[in-house]
Amino acid sequence: MIKNNQLPKIHAIEDPRGSLKVIEYAKDFNFNIKRIFFLDDIKSPWKRGFHAHADLNQILIMLRGSMTLVIESPPNHRKTYEIKKNNIINIPGQAWREMINIKPNSLICVLCDRVYSEDVVIKDYEEFKKRF
Repeated sequence: MIKNNQLPKIHAIEDPRGSLKVIEYAKDFNFNIKRIFFLDDIKSPWKRGFHAHADLNQILIMLRGSMTLVIESPPNHRKTYEIKKNNIINIPGQAWREMINIKPNSLICVLCDRVYSEDVVIKDYEEFKKRF
């Protein structure tokens, strides 16, 4: 949850050996994870996303690096976030997402509430606007 325009961060337990990062069900997200994927080795022009899902909740975790994330939820609610290392953000179903200005060597983890299905991915922005 975003409070006072601040994105939540992964809870870290630090000691002399390093840090342990923790994400907990019902505390950091409230759906059963059906799929996990990672975005790594992202090539120039440092962009990903530019699509929506008909029905998919995702939790995006910035493990390394930074980027700008644009999320548009119907009707016409567009918000831009500067995502930095250890930030967590929920991307709800029926939201257009654009990941831009991804820094080289970034690593992004995405938790999903269902398995992948090509038929429910909306890759055309105009179709997204009409549909939602």
